[in-house]
Amino acid sequence: MIGKHLAALAGAHMKRATMELGGHAPAIVFPDADVEKAARILSANKFRNAGQVCVSPTRFLVHESIYEDFVKRFVAEASAIKVGNGLERDSRMGPLANSRRVDAMESLVADALDCGAQLRTGGKRIGNTGYFFEPTVLTDVPPQARIINEEPFGPVAPIARFETYDAVVAPIDCLTGSPPTPTRDPPQRRPLSGPISNA
Repeated sequence: MIGKHLAALAGAHMKRATMELGGHAPAIVFPDADVEKAARILSANKFRNAGQVCVSPTRFLVHESIYEDFVKRFVAEASAIKVGNGLERDSRMGPLANSRRVDAMESLVADALDCGAQLRTGGKRIGNTGYFFEPTVLTDVPPQARIINEEPFGPVAPIARFETYDAVVAPIDCLTGSPPTPTRDPPQRRPLSGPISNA
């Protein structure tokens, strides 16, 4: 809605405009996925630039048969990330953009925990200088948690389990575009782009 309004304003004055309109992209991990590879690649994509990237996956839907294995590997990857000044050679994740983002992460984590999610790692601000926040992993996040319904734009990864194809497609139908889908079965990957509407 806001993007359309801004584009109309720019067009009225013949102004060139490029917009990053955000999104709430899920990553769906099917039972035939290479779990180690999926956890490694998805965690790198999630925590790159502290999760402040328009193509960063914002929630992770993992088949119940591989859920615990995926969570264990994903948490290990997140826990190994050194947060710090980008000029330090061993830093792998820097700060959030401003104090409002830190407040937003704290609020989303608190809400998820109130809804019954489990905190596996992270969950809090680092120190009191700058806007650093720990790489955070929440598991068994219920659908009513705000982080499942709002783009976090930060280093908080909510993970939920699913049982069937239909069960995982239904709740993501409100999202834009096709999700990344770690699976070795291309026919299973293709139909996902059909049932998900492009709002």
